[in-house]
Amino acid sequence: MHWFTDRSAQIAHARLREALQPFVTEMFPAYELSHAGINRNEVTNEVIIKLHLNQIGKVKVLSDPLKLPGVS
Repeated sequence: MHWFTDRSAQIAHARLREALQPFVTEMFPAYELSHAGINRNEVTNEVIIKLHLNQIGKVKVLSDPLKLPGVS
């Protein structure tokens, strides 16, 4: 798997977060979107998007998912 962290990935994360906010609020009212992982399988070119949800008030949510430890 390859995890993209370039400028286009930053834009995709921001737009995805904005678009998903109403969905997360409606479907998971006790949770907030921490970040989304966007990965591409280098063999199949399949794109996998994982939503990372935290219980509201339990974990601090980063405004910039690319500031996670280990992401440059």
